[in-house]
Amino acid sequence: MSVQISTDCVSGCMCPSGLVSDGKGGCISEDDCPCIHNGVPHQPGETVKVDCNTCVCQARKWQCSTNQCHGTCAIYGDGHYITFDEKLFVFNGGCEYILVQDFCSNNKDNGTFRVITENIPCGTTGTTCSKAIKIFLGVRNLASFAK
Repeated sequence: MSVQISTDCVSGCMCPSGLVSDGKGGCISEDDCPCIHNGVPHQPGETVKVDCNTCVCQARKWQCSTNQCHGTCAIYGDGHYITFDEKLFVFNGGCEYILVQDFCSNNKDNGTFRVITENIPCGTTGTTCSKAIKIFLGVRNLASFAK
């Protein structure tokens, strides 16, 4: 009994060497594959904004600018704080709080700035009021704003 090998084409999910399936029934080079951002495919050359940076889809990978993004924080009302990453905290104790700094906690001499807010009890309901904002640059107190 002889065995014959078929040379006919067979359906399947195969692309020629060096190409990959595009998921739509066609074959493309790997560099033409999309990049995925938040579950959405983006074609080569398309851009997306991530914070303050622009990312371009190139060769299946995102190439992003490296701008340092600006941020804001806020203090309002009875000890309400909004952080740079937009989280809300409530600190209504009568004491000083570090609002922002680049000092490390184990070495107070290695930073360049610090902003401290000071709260004091006010009124008869146990609420606190911001008494002062202190700004330190280097090792000296640059400015102090008191109410």
